[in-house]
Amino acid sequence: MGVSRAKKLLEQSNGDPETFEQLRRAKYNEFAKSNPSQQRYLQGWNNRVTAVKNFAKTNFQDSSDSDTTMLKVGIEMNVDQNGNHIYTPQEIGEMSAEEFEKNLPIIEQQLQNGLIKQQVPKVDYSGYINPVNGGGKIYSREDIDKMTSKEYSENEAAIMAQMKAIGIPTNKELETSSQKGGTVYVKPYTRSDGTEVRRYYRAI
Repeated sequence: MGVSRAKKLLEQSNGDPETFEQLRRAKYNEFAKSNPSQQRYLQGWNNRVTAVKNFAKTNFQDSSDSDTTMLKVGIEMNVDQNGNHIYTPQEIGEMSAEEFEKNLPIIEQQLQNGLIKQQVPKVDYSGYINPVNGGGKIYSREDIDKMTSKEYSENEAAIMAQMKAIGIPTNKELETSSQKGGTVYVKPYTRSDGTEVRRYYRAI
């Protein structure tokens, strides 16, 4: 994946580290699926995502009370607990390929610590229809995390279409939306053919 693509996915993630990771892995899977000759590199690409994430956690981990205090003080000075400048989405977007590659572990950890803030408008989920399957079901991050490889493959096109339209919200965000009339909670149930359907939210 090119640096420009990674930067675009970071923007699409709205500053959420888990979504950023999911987007990167999904893009790798999509590329390998459309380019069978590249399939053999898929594991290596995913390993790299894991390696960068682990590097950030190992080298920039914050656990003690004193570190927490330092982090709070640092935020006021616009630096993280390691003295690194806290990047804005605009600054990340303007980085050269070399700068982004060099600073990616720091960016990853700043995302984990919630230091990189995106100005994201509230999404109205009411009336949403997935263009792939024509349904109102909204996939949450938790839904995707629980999917098997087969389930993800079967729903990948719909998930990617949703991601481009309204993003991938959390269950908490969908619960809040349901209180405002934008979504409705569907309890788990079993179809007549015996298929078990997990709980989910759908747009109304």
